[in-house]
Amino acid sequence: MRSIIIVFTLLIFSVIGCTSTSKISNEVKSQEKFLFQELIDNGLFLGISKENLLIQRPKAEANSDGFNFREIYVDTAFSYRFNTVIYYLDRDNLKPVYEFILLVDNGLDATKIAIDKYGKPNHNDEWRFTAQKSKLPFDVAIWTFKNKIIIAGTLKDTEWEDGIE
Repeated sequence: MRSIIIVFTLLIFSVIGCTSTSKISNEVKSQEKFLFQELIDNGLFLGISKENLLIQRPKAEANSDGFNFREIYVDTAFSYRFNTVIYYLDRDNLKPVYEFILLVDNGLDATKIAIDKYGKPNHNDEWRFTAQKSKLPFDVAIWTFKNKIIIAGTLKDTEWEDGIE
């Protein structure tokens, strides 16, 4: 009888442990259809604060492009498909990430990866999702450039707040 209770107790704890670690934050879940799995698996989403970004990706290194309105962090050896991710963060308040630049690994095609994820572009050669359609408090724009996939949000008080051109 005692062994049955022990086994039952261990089973309950293992089920609780598995379900709690498989949950993803509401912020990530609400952006799932716009983010690649590698970002989701790392708990990253548009609007994540600088503090939380550096908790999730502590090896990301500060970089500068000379603009005083944003901070840049570069995260190398990110994943198989995306060898590097560049994060653009607003310089004020919580310093949210408002743009991901995913550098596609050599031998892979950024445009093909984006089309596989989002389907045919719905705005010229880009993908645009209004806040109304996305059910997010901001618009999302996605485009490719050479070996990069860029995902940006029109978050309040950021470079793209007034829209993405």
